[in-house]
Amino acid sequence: MSEKKHPIVFRFASIYPAALARIEMHARRSGGPLDNIELAFSDRNKVHVGPTFAKEVRAEIRQMKRQNLDEEVAACHARRRKKEAKAREEMGLTNPWHGNSQGPIREVVVTAHWQYFEVEIMSDLDDVLTTYGVDPNGKDVVHTLSKKKIAAFEEATLEFFEKYFPGAVRHLRLDLDEETPHFHAVLFVTAETTNKTRGMQRLIQPSAHPLLADYELAQDVAGEHFSKIGLVRGQKRAQEVRDAKESDLPLPDAVRHVPPREYRNARARAIRAKELNLRDRENDLDLRQAEIFLDEVALDASLADAEGAERRAEKKERHADEKLSAASEREAEVNAYADAMTEGLEAILDHRLEYTPAEHGQPEGLEDGPEAEAQPSEEQGRLWTRIQPAYGRLVRFARQAFRLRERVFAVRRSEADVTRRAAVVADAESRNGRPVSPGLQEILDASKTVTYEVEDFPGAWAIQAHPDPRKVKARLDEMSNRGLRDCFLATRDAAEITVGQQEIHAGFDRGQQLLKWEAGRRGFDLETGRHDPCAASDPERARLHTDEDVQAIRITLPGAQRQRVRQ
Repeated sequence: MSEKKHPIVFRFASIYPAALARIEMHARRSGGPLDNIELAFSDRNKVHVGPTFAKEVRAEIRQMKRQNLDEEVAACHARRRKKEAKAREEMGLTNPWHGNSQGPIREVVVTAHWQYFEVEIMSDLDDVLTTYGVDPNGKDVVHTLSKKKIAAFEEATLEFFEKYFPGAVRHLRLDLDEETPHFHAVLFVTAETTNKTRGMQRLIQPSAHPLLADYELAQDVAGEHFSKIGLVRGQKRAQEVRDAKESDLPLPDAVRHVPPREYRNARARAIRAKELNLRDRENDLDLRQAEIFLDEVALDASLADAEGAERRAEKKERHADEKLSAASEREAEVNAYADAMTEGLEAILDHRLEYTPAEHGQPEGLEDGPEAEAQPSEEQGRLWTRIQPAYGRLVRFARQAFRLRERVFAVRRSEADVTRRAAVVADAESRNGRPVSPGLQEILDASKTVTYEVEDFPGAWAIQAHPDPRKVKARLDEMSNRGLRDCFLATRDAAEITVGQQEIHAGFDRGQQLLKWEAGRRGFDLETGRHDPCAASDPERARLHTDEDVQAIRITLPGAQRQRVRQ
């Protein structure tokens, strides 16, 4: 266990029977606020009691209403009060609880801070459970939790409800598809009263249970029970308030839980601010690219002017055939350099040539780009010959353009991710019958005007509808396992971002499907970067490349703590 002591969170809220259907719908993940839930992990959740409890509880309440009415009418007849019995029958069924501002049923949440569940020994990968959260700036964070700690927490919670709330639990489930593991429970506490006027009456009465009647006692009991798994009782704020009043000291600050709607609006404002910042960064990157290109052109022009002046001075001063010949050779070199720069820059911008970073001991350089396939092989070969005089300068320019495109792509991907998250929040608001905030709507409207081109996604592979099988095979044969994984990740991202542009999206979708198929033939796991020849569907392809790209597990520790509560 960690040396830091984390408090057990044991909260309950009053609800009316009408809210049961909403709770059951959210338990099935078919409604309610879902922007903080990873739906891909919902199969982890465990329902221990009452998978369909709303209908059963409402039926039990109707039975209590009918039984209480029959008992009260029978008591009137026993006292020979026929008029009162008739009046009571005409009044009909009444709610079996005392009328007040609070609902008669209790919804309970049991949890602890996510850092309590954090895994301590990263070498034991079988004990790791990954969850996702969001920091106050709207950025995703990854948590690696311990399955053993979660299992101990689950066992202790089941014992707690069985020991202290026997027969009162109508619903109990463990949620593992959110940032922090937590239990939801619905408690239905009843009590019976008997008198001559109304007979035996069965009522929903939470105060009949000592832990629901005394909040401080409930916290004491929970702290003592969960101490066996390293959790402690929460802050004794009520005692602190009493002590402050007795000592005439300032009262401690009250704990305020943020309502879900307020939280979602704050998230929408953060998303909007981030989206505006990303657009400013993209505009700045475009401006820098233009300045770099102009600097390169100005430098080449200055070099050509200086060399031309040198040739003219030598011709005028020496008038020697040898110098004229040298000047002519120099002029040819300059012209060849200028032509190489012009044609090389056009080829890089047209993606007939692409930059390749240094790796595996190989220096950086240029290689055939995706648009080279549309050129005859002889013409591409002549292009390589013509650009040799300016090859070094072209490599440096291509490196700058490559890094710039990567940053632009990262910005656009972040913008697309912001738009996706905004769509999730807007969809949740619409399903709950609430209007979409102006900030969210502005994000969604802006996203409809964004268009992309294939060259906006460096490293991705867009395959046309009828490609040349020989060229496709040749490119796959050249790809190492690491290169295959890098190309797949870039192609998958491009496919996700261009969903709204079917023509471009179809090419990237075909590309990622082809890369998945090739990885299966090699026995290469695209997600983990591991190579397992025994899992290959084609043993010959498994021997083609044997390199691996295993990624280390990283832990992101946010600086702020958030709590989510149901309104």
